[in-house]
Amino acid sequence: MSADKPLLDVQDLRIAFGGKEVVHGVSLSLRAGEKLALVGESGSGKSVTALSLLKLIPQARVGGQVWLSRDEAGPRDLLGLSAADLRDVRGQDIATIFQEPMTALNPLFPVGDQIAEVIELHQRVPRAQAWTRAVELLGSTGVPEPERRVQAFPHQLSGGQRQRAMIAMALACRPRLLLADEPTTALDVTVRQQILGLLDDLQRRTGMA
Repeated sequence: MSADKPLLDVQDLRIAFGGKEVVHGVSLSLRAGEKLALVGESGSGKSVTALSLLKLIPQARVGGQVWLSRDEAGPRDLLGLSAADLRDVRGQDIATIFQEPMTALNPLFPVGDQIAEVIELHQRVPRAQAWTRAVELLGSTGVPEPERRVQAFPHQLSGGQRQRAMIAMALACRPRLLLADEPTTALDVTVRQQILGLLDDLQRRTGMA
């Protein structure tokens, strides 16, 4: 990808619920390896803006253009993709970390199963290979004894470990762009600093935006 070509280019993004528009013409661009923060008070539309890029809010009416560049072809307007095409983008090209992992992780399955499922779905690899990769990913996020923790259910992990498990899941397919929706809100100050440091380190190592 050209150094001056945006990885993500958002033009005149407008989001409405019912007849009320809540996001009014947001435009931004982000290049590979860059970091961009949306800053604003609670309720100003930060999360709605980020999650609407991938149509993750079904009841929202989204307008404008959201272009994602590809190395092998021209950019794609994410808002114009079919549901099937958008599923391929989610997790593989763009991954998301949410505020509260207990609402994002399935409480009925061990975290290793959930990480491995993402790898199986997008990379079409055998279960055993996906499971080995899940252990490696969990270890790369700083979870101690990943071979054991990968068998744990979400409620058996601490808040910081759950957040790390969700980061491991988000990074499973080496996305080019990571959307982080206030990923440290529910954590204490010390763990919050550890998670932010982890994301910085992972960004440097993978080159993701």
